[in-house]
Amino acid sequence: MSRALVLGHSGFRELYPENTIIAFEKAIKAGADGIEFDVWLTKDGKLVTLHDGKFRTNDEVYCIKELSLESLRNLHPYGKFIPTVDELFERFPNSIFNIDVKDKEAVKPLLKLVEKFDSFDRAIFSSPSPETLKFIREHSKEAMLGFSIVTEAGIAKAALLKRNLNLYSLHVPLDGISYVGFPMFVALLKWARGLGVKVFMWNYEMDELFWLPRLKGLYDGIIADNVVKVLNLLELGVL
Repeated sequence: MSRALVLGHSGFRELYPENTIIAFEKAIKAGADGIEFDVWLTKDGKLVTLHDGKFRTNDEVYCIKELSLESLRNLHPYGKFIPTVDELFERFPNSIFNIDVKDKEAVKPLLKLVEKFDSFDRAIFSSPSPETLKFIREHSKEAMLGFSIVTEAGIAKAALLKRNLNLYSLHVPLDGISYVGFPMFVALLKWARGLGVKVFMWNYEMDELFWLPRLKGLYDGIIADNVVKVLNLLELGVL
């Protein structure tokens, strides 16, 4: 069995500002197989990597969709370090990208971009929204779709999405352990793999280095906050 894939969560979010070019470069240089990032569309049609659709600076709240790329880079605290998705495809031609689609309006230009780089085989389009995943599938038969579970209700939707949308992967937060308990969480992962989908682990606030070894063999990929520590454990055979 090949080792689990390691994707940097928003790059290398434990040590560097998330979704910035610095975080992405550090993750890839550390040996990550790829990166996970969030995508929004600017007013002038540029795909940028930011988690939230709004940000506050100088006591003002700005909406990404209402700003040009130039304005965004001038106003955001980490503006000059925010890459476009085009730049990521150019800079990391051999890396896997898990693209968390935050903005439905970004779907069509995103699909065109992935097609331009002939990279459907290394791009996973993920979302916690079944409607967004359906929209992506309607516009692309070859896109790999990943469903991110963010609520208990999301679990019940996984099988239906697999059947209707040919779901590629299920992205499960370690935080689910605190809601359903460890035995039930293990059963959930076994059930998910039984659906024939890839299982990727990620987390909000749980200790990934504590829990991942206890779930060894139940996942195909790790969206890691600290790729160095996770890769070290993989090398030791702990994960």
